[in-house]
Amino acid sequence: MKKTSRLVYGLLVVIFLSACEDRKDDDKSLLALLLTGGGTPVTGVSLNKVSTAMLVGGTELLGATITPADASNRDLIWTSSDNSTAIVSTNGLVTGVAAGNATIAVTTERGGFTAVCAVTVSDIPVPVTGVSLNKASTSVIVGSTELLTATIEPASATERDVAWSSSNNGVAVVGKSGKVRGVTAGTATITATTSSGGFTAVCAVTVSPLPVDVTGVTMVPHSVTISVGDLYRLSATVSPWNATNQNVTWGTTNSGKVMVANGLILGTGAGTAYILAVTEDGSFIDSCMVTVNDTFRSVDTPGDFVPVTAGSSTFNMIYVNDRSSMTFFTGTDDSSSTTLTRRFLMADTEVTNKLFADVLNWAIENGKIVETAGAHNQVSATTVQYGNNQLIDLNYNTIWGVDILKISFNTSTHSFAVESGYANHPVVCVSWYGAVIFCNWLTEMQEGDTDNLVYSGITDDWYHSETVETATLRGYRLPLRHEWELAARYKNDANNDGDIRDAGEYYPGDYASGASDDYTDADATGAVAWYDDNSDSDNFVVGTAGIGGTTARTGNHNLLGIYDMSGNVHEWCFTLTGENWRVYRGGCAGSTTNHLQIGYVFSETPVGVSPFTGFRIVRTK
Repeated sequence: MKKTSRLVYGLLVVIFLSACEDRKDDDKSLLALLLTGGGTPVTGVSLNKVSTAMLVGGTELLGATITPADASNRDLIWTSSDNSTAIVSTNGLVTGVAAGNATIAVTTERGGFTAVCAVTVSDIPVPVTGVSLNKASTSVIVGSTELLTATIEPASATERDVAWSSSNNGVAVVGKSGKVRGVTAGTATITATTSSGGFTAVCAVTVSPLPVDVTGVTMVPHSVTISVGDLYRLSATVSPWNATNQNVTWGTTNSGKVMVANGLILGTGAGTAYILAVTEDGSFIDSCMVTVNDTFRSVDTPGDFVPVTAGSSTFNMIYVNDRSSMTFFTGTDDSSSTTLTRRFLMADTEVTNKLFADVLNWAIENGKIVETAGAHNQVSATTVQYGNNQLIDLNYNTIWGVDILKISFNTSTHSFAVESGYANHPVVCVSWYGAVIFCNWLTEMQEGDTDNLVYSGITDDWYHSETVETATLRGYRLPLRHEWELAARYKNDANNDGDIRDAGEYYPGDYASGASDDYTDADATGAVAWYDDNSDSDNFVVGTAGIGGTTARTGNHNLLGIYDMSGNVHEWCFTLTGENWRVYRGGCAGSTTNHLQIGYVFSETPVGVSPFTGFRIVRTK
């Protein structure tokens, strides 16, 4: 009857094809639907076993699975390759007929997909010697299932029944075919036991709860204020509390202001940045606005200091002027006075070779200077330039036949290095241009952006008089001539009146800074300054005056805690004097005591370089 139906169906298809020969595409689609029988087509079939064994007269029901699960036509055709050995019913029940081998095949009516099982029929029993499972452990979610497969050894064993059991039916249950279903979260052991011989195999099953989707994340707090160098712990709580995936990724909108790792933030530069917490499930986001205060604003009293780490160097910034109006004497004879209105901090030492080299290496890594001959900002083994102005004369030793400069540029490694033993000596042979641009580069290196650069007007064709100092910005800069002198003179403001011209409140103008007597007293001067009588005209490790040695900041300093304000090296100031000169102060290792007087003022062209001239830096509070 089935064969007749198929013949009639085929004739109808042929007739329909002829009728649709010249029809539109929608008719052809209808034809395709008719050819497949309508609905979802079959794509394959599989059997629960690829081989089995039985005794003559024994039976076993094979299970066939059609894919996809929602296929419309699920009709199957069962056949045996040798009906004299084994036969199969229309529902897959195999019966052993005689000793031998046969292949049982199942074929889908639609598509003709096939799966087979090799059957061995024995006339005498073959004993079981063992059993194994396809998995030693597995995980399922509550309500989901997984089919475990037991393999009997040997493959020709005739008694192949297996009993399945669970150590905890409250967690996981198992059916007669080995299908495991998760019941509640927990662990259970599934055991397969052979009916012949009682051999066992086990699978450890972990049942996980149903996944709970993330619906949001909340940051605590949503805003916080810290200082540069401070650490602070933020928290991010995923909602709901029992969400399966609690993972959160942390990020920052500006690592130059704030860095973050697993919710722990570090203030890296003054300004504002947002810390973001993003859930792995659903990508929900919350944020915290972090305001980072400038640590240089935390000082209150002259002599207070802020420790700074820049590159591989460390130094202290000493608070000098805490007043919006501070009046003091100027000059070597204290015959004049001036008033400063800018609160500021000053470095406790002159800029060292190590710090200067660190900043130059940052500059070349960030394209501020390039190894291109003729470029306005070229760097070579002999010079570093910007705006066609020499910043530091790397060829000084060659020209003058002396061993003064301790910084060199290696054209093979493309980096600057300091001669061993001279890292903490003051940098020399630096022009005013070099000192100014160093301040900008150090600020950018430390803060990660250019928001706080004090100096502008620095172009490809830079001329010193076009340099603009923005007093409201608080990056590193050179001191003004009177700022330098206040830092050298200051002892205290005993009357708290913003005027340090009373006796005992200042170092007189004819003293070296920090000295106990005027410049004519060699012992008093030598206790705080390196100069020609005690230095052999060579500079020393910063902060070692009066003591010597190779450890920075172990010598004598003035009452603010600032070293070498007199002697060691001259120090550039920003101040213009005349039409084309810039001020420098302090005297040097080659100076006589007369030039170490606090009130003494020197000047030089901004392009000038000298083995006795360096600089120190300040910041506005």
